[in-house]
Amino acid sequence: MIGKLFVPFLFLFSSISSCGQGTPQPTVSQSMGIRTPLADTLPKKVRNYTRFEKEILRFEESDQAAAPRQGSILFVGSSTIRLWKTLAEDMAPLPVINRGFGGATIGEVNYYFHRIVDKYKPRLVVFYAGENDLFSPDISVDSVVQDFNAFRDSMHTYLPHCKAIFISVKPSPARWGFQDKFLEANNRFEAICKYDPAWSYIDVIPSMLDAGARPRREIYRADSLHMNAAGYARWTKIIKPHLK
Repeated sequence: MIGKLFVPFLFLFSSISSCGQGTPQPTVSQSMGIRTPLADTLPKKVRNYTRFEKEILRFEESDQAAAPRQGSILFVGSSTIRLWKTLAEDMAPLPVINRGFGGATIGEVNYYFHRIVDKYKPRLVVFYAGENDLFSPDISVDSVVQDFNAFRDSMHTYLPHCKAIFISVKPSPARWGFQDKFLEANNRFEAICKYDPAWSYIDVIPSMLDAGARPRREIYRADSLHMNAAGYARWTKIIKPHLK
């Protein structure tokens, strides 16, 4: 029994001790014994990672006109980041870059990693994605965790000295029926961040629920999915202290 337990911890020690050395690292799914996707749990449809290419091109055009300062704090991910129009004001005087796009999945962020993450040489990455992935019935939690581990591997390889924060997948009235799946994924994301010295995990869920443990509708837009100014004000209060 002891021998069986020793092997996973050996892999865990190897992954953590070599973290951030500029070479590809074993994923947490390997080091922690987290289950990996089986063939029948992978997406049934081929995912199109280029559907938001025009938005990425606009980022590049903007960078050519006025290149963001390297060493800034990069917020990257899905529309929850994209729609944070007051991000620079909310995080001032800290220098931030907003590279949220479309309704991005983690896989799409991975696809554009060198064009929207690595190129900015940030000192800190704040990452919000996974909600759109998990909302698809064809994509399992295992598959989404695998994509997150791929993002982490890219961070360790190309930005070995950069710290990162994962924001928990938020609850929303429009997707409340998927909340159990979201919570399972959040537990996995939190466990990964706990064992990776480069990563931190921020749980925004408690601040977004009412006394009945349901989403606070007053902090969402009319679509019951995206946050309004009141929602982003709650996020600012929670996230900003971690950036300082």
